[in-house]
Amino acid sequence: MRYIRVLLFFMFFVGCTGDISKKVPEFRLIKRFSSQLKNEQGLVLWCYGINDNDPDYYQRKRKNGVTNYSVDYALYKTQNDVVSLEEARCLLVSVVESFLNEINSDPEVRKNLDVYPFPSKLLTVGVSFVDENGWDRGNGGISGARLYEGKIRYERYEIYEYTPPAIDGKHFDVHKESYEEALDIVKSQGCLHLFK
Repeated sequence: MRYIRVLLFFMFFVGCTGDISKKVPEFRLIKRFSSQLKNEQGLVLWCYGINDNDPDYYQRKRKNGVTNYSVDYALYKTQNDVVSLEEARCLLVSVVESFLNEINSDPEVRKNLDVYPFPSKLLTVGVSFVDENGWDRGNGGISGARLYEGKIRYERYEIYEYTPPAIDGKHFDVHKESYEEALDIVKSQGCLHLFK
């Protein structure tokens, strides 16, 4: 019952105060950063949150309030485009490093962080490569890359039948690596790009 009262109060608060993403510094940062990504790279913010993905190893004893961030983006490609593992890695690592810079350099956000400097292992960041209809690309190559708990998973999507508005297919893992390994590779290839 107590949980329901808290939930109702939160819904009432949000309803009375308007768009919460304009009032919470962490959400403002995500929106500002995502706007920059859209302008520079065409990445579209699909979903986001804070404190919604506490990793298993992290104790739920919040000191200041923010233990993790999660953001998911889509990058529209044509069904014939093929995204290589290297391209997906460079883009994802560049997004993560840029996002970490934004988080750690914002004084209003920094005071709410449980851990400073904020590490990559407390971020969940995903990039999906989708076609013009918003479906995962299925022409070989990488259809998505996701950082979670310090590890990156790359996947492809095999389409069995593509007849919009319905699609039938299956996701397959292509490659897994630690974030540190990916960061070292991106730096050695010289493809790290920090978005400002």
